[in-house]
This record gives sequence, structure tokens and C-alpha cells, in this order.
Amino acid sequence: MFSWDVLPHRILAPAGYISKAFIDVGATEFRSAAAWVNRLPYGRNQSSDNQMAVFHERRGTCSTKHALLKRLAIEQNLDVDLCLGIYYMTDANTPGIGKVLAMHNLPLIPEVHCFLRTGHLLVDVTRASGLQPKESITSFVYEETISPDQIGKYKNELHRRFLQQWIASSDRASAHTLDDVWTIREECIAALSERSPVQVLGIDLDSQTRCAHYHGPTDIIAIKMKCCGHYYACKDCHAELASHSIEVWPVSEWGEKAILCGVCRAEMSIGDYLQCEYQCVRCGARFNPKCQQHHHYYFAPKL
Repeated sequence: MFSWDVLPHRILAPAGYISKAFIDVGATEFRSAAAWVNRLPYGRNQSSDNQMAVFHERRGTCSTKHALLKRLAIEQNLDVDLCLGIYYMTDANTPGIGKVLAMHNLPLIPEVHCFLRTGHLLVDVTRASGLQPKESITSFVYEETISPDQIGKYKNELHRRFLQQWIASSDRASAHTLDDVWTIREECIAALSERSPVQVLGIDLDSQTRCAHYHGPTDIIAIKMKCCGHYYACKDCHAELASHSIEVWPVSEWGEKAILCGVCRAEMSIGDYLQCEYQCVRCGARFNPKCQQHHHYYFAPKL
């Protein structure tokens, strides 16, 4: 499968509320909108029926991310299809689920995957750049074109019917009930969410989020920007790479996990960071106390 960089290079017209939402975060063309979606972490949304869930929660699955892009394509009158396929999920093509499968004595499990089709190309924007599979998903045992409204109940019912048939025809799976297999599948999804890497944007980044502007020994935090939901190494990296201004986090949202330790990759809430005495709450790495001088760029003053 290809990634977002083969999608149409079309400037977005203000054609609807989804188009406006992408334009507002600086994604002014269809391809850059797909890149923005790609950078969001993998994670279940509270409701697949909420068309703006990916924007509101700043995360998504193959279903919600690709359905959002399909809705954008509809607004922009682009010939991009939303597809559903069933493939055999293994640790080789979906890294992170191997331990779960081994624990239940299964070499694989059928999984539904949503993706896009443009022309003859299949596009998967959910693969994180830091987690490349040993082998890609090269074939599906079932495939169809669907509408964005079919990523919920319709997709799940189709998946369960396929699993029931697979259990009946598989020697290893026959020891499990449909509910057992569905639970194992849920454990695999949870494992994927835990492994999803956080991507940090910046200029000349090193492995601990130091950048061209701040690269001392303790310059090892990145900050999720309120305006766009992306982690940046610093305000100056954001100014150079983003096409919009920084927004400060209001005090009412200081419970949001928006600080990343560059050493252990732990995410901290803003409130925890402001009270941690410049030391990671997980690994103990020391942060630069001079960052306090820049807090007003990111966090609203506490009255």
C-alpha cells in the first residue's frame, strides 16, 4: 500500500465544514490534509458516528481517519474511494500484536482494515513513520467500497460474520468462541494504541526532541500545540513549519496531556508538567528550568 503522498495534490476550496476544519489547521490541500491525519496517533474514538471525532480528539483509527478523508474528498469533488478489506493480521504486517496472538496460541487473526483508493493505487494513511512493518498488507481475502456511514455497525457486523466462518474452518481457532476471538481482537487493538509513536515536528531534531533553536542537555521536552494538536520541539519550530499562530492552552484544559519527555517518551498533562520541578515524572530526566520564561507562549496565565 502507498501512503498519503500519492493522493491528489488539490488546493482545498471552502466547500464545507470538514474542508474548513482542515484549512483552519493549516492543511490547505488534500494531500497535506492526509499528511495531517497521518501524524495523529492511533487511538479509538469515542464514537465512530461523530464525523468530527478525529478533529475533536486528535486521534483516530483506520476507519475514522479514512472516513474523514473520504468526506473531505466528497466536499472537494475528488475521485477517491473509501474501501473496506479483510486481511489476516500478523505481527509481521501489524507490529505490536505478536504477544497477544502468542498468548492465545493463534498465528494470525482476520481483521477489517479501511483504506482509500485513488485510481489503481491503494492508500493507507494510518501507518506511523516510526513503525514500519516487516511486510505490508499485500492482499485482502474480502474487499468492497463503502460509504463513510458504514464504518460503524455495518463494518462490525460484516467482520463478526467473517470471524464466525473462520472459526468454523480453522483448527486453532475452533477452540475459541466468537466472543473469545472478538476479545482477542480487542486486545490486539489495545496493543496497537500503546505502541503508536508520538511524532514531534521541528527543525534539525535529534532523538530526544532537541532542535536547531534549543539544543542544550536539558532541552528535551516537546509541546503539543493547542492550535493544531501536533507536538513541536519549540515555538520557533512551529513558527517556521506551521502556517498559523500558536494558541495558548486555557487553564480549563491543563489536564490535557500536552508535554512529551524526549528521553522516555512519556506524555504529561500540562498541570503535572508545571508542578514537576523540571523533572520527568516517569524517568526522572531533568528539564530546562529556563523554559519557564516561555510559558506564556503556550499556557494562559493562571488567575
